[in-house]
Amino acid sequence: MRQRLLLGLFAAIALTGCDGGLPTVPVTGQVTFAGSAPPAAGTITFMPMEAKAGMPRRPGSGRFSPDNSAYEVTSFTSGDGLVPGRYAVNISCYTSPPTSARPETFVTNNAVPQSWKPQELVIEEGSDALEMNYDVPPKK
Repeated sequence: MRQRLLLGLFAAIALTGCDGGLPTVPVTGQVTFAGSAPPAAGTITFMPMEAKAGMPRRPGSGRFSPDNSAYEVTSFTSGDGLVPGRYAVNISCYTSPPTSARPETFVTNNAVPQSWKPQELVIEEGSDALEMNYDVPPKK
């Protein structure tokens, strides 16, 4: 009996996939720098600050480039979006690769001003797809 119960549980998990069938809200947009194309390829990351009741804390991210400033957020599978919750937004765009041998390069090589923080994002369960555009101010 116990083996059948465990087998049934395993089958249910396998059928729902890695994300367990969690609701996500698609999030897309563009990242620009002072109204222009990004100076290099970069990443926008959404770090969960608070999850909705019963939801996991799952980060999401997207990539953008000088040729295409558009991004699409992935949490579990390509372009699925974000699980409902509250997120801190972080953008990084390194004009040359930073190195751990010179930790200051994580600040100096990032085209995003260290003091600039985008407004947090709240994803409500059942929301329609969101388009979130971010314009990074010039670095001084």
